[in-house]
Amino acid sequence: MCKRNAFVVLSNISHQKAVDYLMANFDEITSMDAMMQSAVIELIQKDAVLNPNNKVTASSKKPLC
Repeated sequence: MCKRNAFVVLSNISHQKAVDYLMANFDEITSMDAMMQSAVIELIQKDAVLNPNNKVTASSKKPLC
């Protein structure tokens, strides 16, 4: 819970630093607790509104391989 609160505060103070943190820890998202994952989803939704070029749609998805 403490890590989640820190992440929420970071995303409110510096959106870009929160995005940078998320990108640096991308592989760990699935192992985060549900509350932290919820905060991550909120940041992604906020980023999709602020930076529409970062938004991925179903039709624009490309295979990882």
